[in-house]
Amino acid sequence: MSRTPRASFTRDEFERLLQRAAGSRDTPRHPASGIEGLPLTGVSVSAAAPPPAGDDERAFRLEQWVDRAETWHALNDRISLDVHGSAAMTHIDALSHFGRPGLAPSDDVRALRDGIVGRGVLIDLPALLGRSIRPGEAATPLMLDDALDAQRVGIHPGDTVWIRLRRTTDAAPRTPSAEVADEAAPGVSFACAERVASWAPAAIVTDAGMDPFPSEVAEIPVPWHVLLLTSLRVPLVDFADLDRVSAECRERRRWEFVSVLAPLPLPGASGSPVNPLALF
Repeated sequence: MSRTPRASFTRDEFERLLQRAAGSRDTPRHPASGIEGLPLTGVSVSAAAPPPAGDDERAFRLEQWVDRAETWHALNDRISLDVHGSAAMTHIDALSHFGRPGLAPSDDVRALRDGIVGRGVLIDLPALLGRSIRPGEAATPLMLDDALDAQRVGIHPGDTVWIRLRRTTDAAPRTPSAEVADEAAPGVSFACAERVASWAPAAIVTDAGMDPFPSEVAEIPVPWHVLLLTSLRVPLVDFADLDRVSAECRERRRWEFVSVLAPLPLPGASGSPVNPLALF
């Protein structure tokens, strides 16, 4: 398997696939409908990762000051950070993060203020393959199918799909100054687009991002972001740390759980830091 995917889809092929994928996603979403039968033992596992380390203030800047009185003092915070891009921590992309010519503006992150709560399913590719998806490699439809078969779990409309592409120990540390398209990155092949659309997910959570780099689509560096946010209208969580969720699933031999995504209602923002939770 090639580690560096070439542009497998032309711009015209991408547009046609975009239309077919959008047309195959007509099942109404009811995210909370799949959790009634899930056993809960009170275990909560976070998939949040901090901003990348470094001195670049785009990633994270914390200002603090103290208010004092005779019998108390209070430590106050002001935080500045990049929500998207290489300097970001775990975050959710609202639909307004991407647009396309001719489409009306989409909802900002406040549309997600009630959260996305429902059945979560982990597709654990390193557990299937015994290795991480390599930088520049794209997970194939067969890999996704084989992982689901091995885990004996299916995906239902309204599920939140968590896709683990790599082990954190195999990933080079992210740096806030690097541009997203500067380095090879793992992702999911765009050949999976119609399959993902047929899942009708409420949201998708990934560790490395859905889009491999180099891109498989000519002239479109992030085709998954375009498809999910504009045509399928599926929020996307980037840069999650899925190692602990994977370990919990493997210990329990169960790859489904209650998934909780609760963004901040930031006025006008196209995304928000988020702490994805898997409840077992």
